[in-house]
Amino acid sequence: MKKIDSSEYTHYEFDTVDSTNLAAKWHITENGLDEPAIFFAHEQTAGRGRLGRTFYSPKDTGIYMTLAWPIDVNCYGSYTELYTNAVRVTGKAAVAVVRGIESVVNVPLSIKWVNDIYLDGRKICGILTESVPFGDKLWLLVGIGVNLDTVDFPEEIAWKAGSLSYHEMRPEAKEWIREAIERELIDEMIRLDENDYIDMYREYSCVLHERVVFGTEEEKETGTAISIDDKGALLVRKDDGTEVRLSTGEITLSLEEELLAAEDPFADGEFDEDEDEE
Repeated sequence: MKKIDSSEYTHYEFDTVDSTNLAAKWHITENGLDEPAIFFAHEQTAGRGRLGRTFYSPKDTGIYMTLAWPIDVNCYGSYTELYTNAVRVTGKAAVAVVRGIESVVNVPLSIKWVNDIYLDGRKICGILTESVPFGDKLWLLVGIGVNLDTVDFPEEIAWKAGSLSYHEMRPEAKEWIREAIERELIDEMIRLDENDYIDMYREYSCVLHERVVFGTEEEKETGTAISIDDKGALLVRKDDGTEVRLSTGEITLSLEEELLAAEDPFADGEFDEDEDEE
């Protein structure tokens, strides 16, 4: 591990780590971290995604980073208010990633509610937001994984995972992208209470007006995504005409669901689309 003190925030750089979110948690609870910090790894051996999934993180082919951001709980009137702001972070992070990448390379990105970035119908980035209460602070951990030039994906995700390298870019662009994402993310966190990210989040959504599948593995429902409200929740009109507001959980686009149900998604040679982070 290498500790780098920049003008504003401390950076911890790892050659190999199990997970940047786990590294951040350890530094908070065991090493006395008390200021915002950024954890960056060249490789993750146990990169983590939402719902217990993994994030494939081979050496030097992606951006694997976590921003640890402390919030003073005494600044909020209630834990409900604090939680409302906490769940906003994933949407802000998604917008920060899009802005960061597009400031360096011209690629057609989109956001799949709630935490994935897509390029050409394939997932190139996942975001994992977690919280760690410690002392008088609640720490927000924003884990981001971006596939820069990953090509040899495991078979189970090869049909849905993508990489920025599918679009030509200069070698130095990799470092520029990491710096740009970091800069945009910090800017969003400084303005955590502001909601100006939501218009761009809606603009880049790839799920609005699309057929979606949601619910649990045991009880799935289908409908059409009709809007994203000011708190980032997804409004879905179910097939029976009723509407439901989703503020947590996960959705699947109908095309993805069809591919997942197929015995062999490669059979007809035509496919597109969803992997997970940090």
